[in-house]
Amino acid sequence: MGRSPRVIRGVSRSTLPGRVVPGVNAYAQEETGKLWVGWNGLRSISERSSYFGGDNDVERVVGGGPRVLLISASQPGCATRYGDYVTMRALKNKMDYANRHGMDVAFALEKHVSGGHRVDGLHNKISVINRTIASRPDYDWYVWMDSDTIIADMDFEIPWSNYVDRSLVIWGTHTDFNKVVEESSYLSINSGVVFFRNTPVIQSLFHSLKTIWAAGFDSAYLTLSRVVLGMPPYASDQSTLMYLLATQPGKWRNEVQFVSYEYAINLYWRDPNVSSYTKTSWVGDGVTPPFVVHFCGCELCWTENEHSPECLAAFDKVYNFADDQVLAQAGLRHVNLSSPFVIDINRSTSL
Repeated sequence: MGRSPRVIRGVSRSTLPGRVVPGVNAYAQEETGKLWVGWNGLRSISERSSYFGGDNDVERVVGGGPRVLLISASQPGCATRYGDYVTMRALKNKMDYANRHGMDVAFALEKHVSGGHRVDGLHNKISVINRTIASRPDYDWYVWMDSDTIIADMDFEIPWSNYVDRSLVIWGTHTDFNKVVEESSYLSINSGVVFFRNTPVIQSLFHSLKTIWAAGFDSAYLTLSRVVLGMPPYASDQSTLMYLLATQPGKWRNEVQFVSYEYAINLYWRDPNVSSYTKTSWVGDGVTPPFVVHFCGCELCWTENEHSPECLAAFDKVYNFADDQVLAQAGLRHVNLSSPFVIDINRSTSL
């Protein structure tokens, strides 16, 4: 088991890096509102250790892997009866995974984007990411996970060595960049789970997103909808990212890695049947069982609709399936995948 994750509850301006590193040319920073977001170009552990004040400030993960910060966020107070409980369990799930893999966790409940438009929460996501990496620039990788995602395989190791020359890793319909951008569809990618580095390329990407949104909701939608097929009637982070990839392929081609079906980085919630994964059928390749299940479209925190009972039932099963892997260390498991109650791992479920 890795070290326990540190939960970063707030980001203050006083913690932002303010030094330019002598001899480091790869420095880029932009002003986003009142916040300076910078990248110091320190890629190696030894460089970062010197810059941030010694080895104690730059911990290596058990096993020599990269330092990773897992980031997630939710709106302050859900609108549904069960939303806060669902969000709490989703956060616990992420913390349990981080604990196993030596990651730190940053979870935000604050709203950085004001207004009552449906898209505000999606834009808030980018602001949370910006402010978090600005205050903690000393990680090799950052993992963003939407609050409605559940990690189903708690032992799956992200293959970081496959992405050493990339700045962004995201699900796509193909691993081939050209095929994805040729489709230019809203559903060609999914931004619910994203791995990224704190590089000038990523800062440029965030800046481009905010520039498009600054034109206003209606104007941004008109711009994006001319290029992105099948997008919803608002300028979300996903549709805006697809627009940028499709209209500036030369800028992003060598920086983006799409994960298609190598492992389930972002599996739609209706697809898995977690009850079917047993000791004999468990492969552990991120497919069987899936690495991450995404409850997109359920809006469990936002609204109750005709799909809510089905969504909740599926969420309970996937969450409890993952939680059983954690409880096993204490000799416990859920009575069944639909129950919140736990029993001794060797006890019969015929209760």
